[in-house]
Amino acid sequence: MSDRDTTTITITVLIDGTQYIHQVEGTHWRRDDERTVYVYNGDTTVLEVDAEYFVDAMREDSVETTVTTTQ
Repeated sequence: MSDRDTTTITITVLIDGTQYIHQVEGTHWRRDDERTVYVYNGDTTVLEVDAEYFVDAMREDSVETTVTTTQ
């Protein structure tokens, strides 16, 4: 997948002790010098998160989850 292909990007934020998960379609995400997180779809900013609230970001096409179940 190239950097310009759109995929689901999941952003987790923490506000007043509660975690919120927000999913947007985008191509990539970045931080600026103040640590603010931006999600882009090409050259367009689709989401902006202040550093104080940011917890995690991930592109869904690059996430692998291993699950183990026991009985």
